Amino acid sequence: MNKEWFPEYDENKRTINLVEEKGDDKQSLKKWANGLFSDKEIDNLYSSMEGGKIDLGDTEVDRFVDGFMNDRADNCDFNCFSSTQSGEQDFNEKTEPEDFLNFVSSNGLTKSAMNSESLKDAKPFKSYFGYSVQGDLDHVSINAGKDHSGKSWMLTKNGIRPINADGSLGEGARFKFQKGTVYKAFGRTSKPDIIYK
Repeated sequence: MNKEWFPEYDENKRTINLVEEKGDDKQSLKKWANGLFSDKEIDNLYSSMEGGKIDLGDTEVDRFVDGFMNDRADNCDFNCFSSTQSGEQDFNEKTEPEDFLNFVSSNGLTKSAMNSESLKDAKPFKSYFGYSVQGDLDHVSINAGKDHSGKSWMLTKNGIRPINADGSLGEGARFKFQKGTVYKAFGRTSKPDIIYK
């Protein structure tokens, strides 16, 4: 098995951890972070590990994930675009692809084709995967780090929450961490072809 740190979110406690795999060490943590944290921050995070988990509370990852998960209220109908924007800033309204592209532009993010070269310097929770259909942006997910083989983890909000018969919002199509960048929703499977960072 490749060594890999993987992200874990506890929805009840609203905490984000990094979980170690067998053989993980400070160097593999640094590789996962890919420049997101300084060497001193890596040292502090690694030395704080308990039970094979590093609590990312009070880091920019914690703040991002807490914002991304802001789709908790019954009246909040966040999609992938609004969840991503909420992760970056205090934001609580539903948005569409054009709003996300305005957000990308206003935050000085660059857009490039998604490939192994463009992924090399992608930082966890600072780079976004874009999925287009016939040239139009259809979905966006969050880069959540890579394992030693280069396979990515992502944080994704797969679609809009369904509405129950009583008018409340259902629990389907919610946010989750998953390994691999394939997006499965609305009867199709697609891979990212754009990266924003």
